[in-house]
Amino acid sequence: MIRAERLRASAWDRYATDRGAERAARFIMQTAEANLP
Repeated sequence: MIRAERLRASAWDRYATDRGAERAARFIMQTAEANLP
């Protein structure tokens, strides 16, 4: 039971990290486009 909870937590952390990286990359791209001459 504890193992399942740990796996679920690690999977959620990985998902959240991927979402955070995606959001950060999109923000960086928007900022770069806004700064283009």
